[in-house]
Amino acid sequence: QIHAMNPAHILVECATNKSWGGKKEITDLDLDSYKQAADRLFDEGFGICIRYNRQSSIKQFIQQIVDHIGTVQYDNVETGKHALRLIRQDYNPDSLPTYHYDNGILRVQDDDNAATDNAANQIIVKFFDPVAKKEEQAIANNIAAIQMHGVISKTVEYRGVPTFDLAARLAQRDLEMTASGLMRLKIVFDMRG
Repeated sequence: QIHAMNPAHILVECATNKSWGGKKEITDLDLDSYKQAADRLFDEGFGICIRYNRQSSIKQFIQQIVDHIGTVQYDNVETGKHALRLIRQDYNPDSLPTYHYDNGILRVQDDDNAATDNAANQIIVKFFDPVAKKEEQAIANNIAAIQMHGVISKTVEYRGVPTFDLAARLAQRDLEMTASGLMRLKIVFDMRG
């Protein structure tokens, strides 16, 4: 049996631990957002086996957890508290606001997106099996893109993932994200945006 910890709980500990963490007060956190994330991660069976033993900075460790679970931590400008939001397909794209140069966008500052022909079509997730005490891997392939461009592989390490099943889900998640054509931009808005 593997006993893994809920990553949302790890992030709360990282934020509030007085000796090695962020030393925040529990009242500085939007606990509802962390509870919602913890419940969702529990429902997903998303526990990780990782500990912070000061091998890196606490910020690097937190980023590791964030990368594992696909989330964002941010300061909520409405509440003034530190919040957590899982990045999942739990919204209706048609309900999102659309911005363009006529209703809020002033300029695009940073567009560092590469051509999708070079996007990875095979994701290899390396993880550590705590029962067998050895490194394992799970692979997800985009067969159509492989037939078109050949194998373009990318390896990702999720050292806290304890099972093949979870590693395979993360490989598929990362592959879908790579193949989605989503772009990361820095955009300057006027007050309407």
